[in-house]
Amino acid sequence: EPVVAPLPEGTVDGINYLSDTSVVLSVYAPGKEHILAIGDFTGWLPEASHILNQTPDGNQFWIRIDGLDPSRLYRFYYLVDGELIVPDPNTELLIDPRNDRWISEETYPGIGALYEGLPDWQFSVIETGRSPYTWKSNEYSPPEQQDLIIYELLLRDFLEAHDWKTLSDTLDYLENLGINAIELMPVNEFSGNESWGYNPLYWMAPDKYYGPREDLKAFIDACHQR
Repeated sequence: EPVVAPLPEGTVDGINYLSDTSVVLSVYAPGKEHILAIGDFTGWLPEASHILNQTPDGNQFWIRIDGLDPSRLYRFYYLVDGELIVPDPNTELLIDPRNDRWISEETYPGIGALYEGLPDWQFSVIETGRSPYTWKSNEYSPPEQQDLIIYELLLRDFLEAHDWKTLSDTLDYLENLGINAIELMPVNEFSGNESWGYNPLYWMAPDKYYGPREDLKAFIDACHQR
C-alpha cells in the first residue's frame, strides 16, 4: 500500500529537479491504486522503497529520490497497479529501443548507449547534471504579424539528413527566399520515426529522429539571430 502524503509544495507533474543529486517524480493518475518506479536507480528490481506516495485525494502519486550521480543518466519506467508499464508522461527525453535502433549515430550521437540492454519498452530519463543551454538571441523580437512570410517545414522530407544541425546550416537558403518565419510540423516524440508528427506520444520530448534537443535549441537560436 502506498504511503498517503501531501504533494511537496511547488511540485508539478513530471520530473522535478531539486539538485544535482535529488529529484521528485510526480504522476497524475486518478483511479490507480499504486505505482512503482523501477530503473537504473533500483538496479531494475521492484523495490518497496520506490513505491510512490499517494496524495490524500488519491489523484497524485509522488516520490523523492536522493543520492543520484549527476554524471550519469537514469533510465526508468512506472509499473502501475502491477500490470501497466509506462514512462513518465512528461519526460523530456524518451528512450524507445524498438524505434531508436533505426536512428543513426550521425543523427543522434550516443543513441546506441541509451537503449543498450533494454527490452522493447519505453523509458523516461532523469538527467540531474544536465547543463542549461546558453541562449545567444536574448534580444530577439519576431516580425510583425502582417510582415510574416512563413515556410511550413517537415524536417523529415526537407533534408535527407533530417536533423537540426543540417537545417541550421541551410538557413541561408531560406533567408535568400525571403522567408522570415519557419513553421515546423510537430517535432514531439511520435509513434515510429517517419511521421508528419500528428500522432504525438510525449509532448515535452523532442523526437530523436531529428537529433538531440540541444541541437533543436541551437536551431531556434540561429533563427532568432537572423
